[in-house]
Amino acid sequence: MKHVVLFTLAALLTLQTPLFADLTVLDSRYKAEIFVNNYDAVSQKTRDMACDSEGNLYLTHEVTGAINKVSPTGEVTVGWIKWLSNPCGIEYTGGSTYGDYLYVNTSNDDSIYKIDLNGSKTLLTSNIPGSTMIALDRDGYYGNKLYATTSTFDRIFSVSENGSSQVFSNYFNNLSGCIQGIAIAPNGTYNNSMYVSTWYPNNLNKSGIFSVDQNGNPTLFNTNLAAGFAMKFDTSGYFDNALFVSAIESFGDHWNIYRLDENGQETLFATSKISSLLGFTFGVDGAMYIHEYDYSTSRIWKISAIPEPATMLLLGLGLLGLRRRK
Repeated sequence: MKHVVLFTLAALLTLQTPLFADLTVLDSRYKAEIFVNNYDAVSQKTRDMACDSEGNLYLTHEVTGAINKVSPTGEVTVGWIKWLSNPCGIEYTGGSTYGDYLYVNTSNDDSIYKIDLNGSKTLLTSNIPGSTMIALDRDGYYGNKLYATTSTFDRIFSVSENGSSQVFSNYFNNLSGCIQGIAIAPNGTYNNSMYVSTWYPNNLNKSGIFSVDQNGNPTLFNTNLAAGFAMKFDTSGYFDNALFVSAIESFGDHWNIYRLDENGQETLFATSKISSLLGFTFGVDGAMYIHEYDYSTSRIWKISAIPEPATMLLLGLGLLGLRRRK
């Protein structure tokens, strides 16, 4: 029994020790490990990430105009999709009326593309000025539609399955900056609301994290973060079904990952001493995947829950039992 306890304690200490100290998870319930090292640094920063039902990750890259694909085992397909005009947001809509597709915003040509999982793309609409990020309402509180944020006129658009679009929110119209991330709460959480992150260095009262009601009216949700980037809800429960955002506390800072509770209070969740943490998503395995980027570093991190001590003890007892039976 003594050996089992020692094994369990050693395993727990190993799980809580990150492989590299430059990325730190502030919540002791989770561990961080590099999923892909030296990830295609030529592509530079990732705007957004999505995961399909098979566990493949898709990353948009604004500089190269590419979408890269990463398999569940970490194999990278560089340029899985090429020649997009500044791809930004990406959303997987499997299980919805929008079908088993990826939808991607392209900012420079005001478009949203529909991409099947074989890599074939078709134009859904080219009527979203400066289209930045995208999210799907899966539970019907916002009409089961796709929603796209924009930079040209700083509006939020709703987009139907046939590509028809209309302005949903015009509150941020023509400010110097843009609306960035967008996420829609799963049923029964966060007041069933839509949330957007904005970046307005010259309009601080409209920069940060906002909730948006069903009529398109925004309300400041968090008062401490200066600006936000990608936003995602955890729907697996491994991260408490919380809302997470890549954000900064002041302009000029590195971008970190923050957790926002239902009252809008932020908690620093993951940070890097040397790089920005930009695009991220949640995988079908329940882990969070984050792209860490600066001009010399480009990696994908995997953050996952550490098993409870009781679980590790049971694992140790099980191994001991197998040894005794041999």
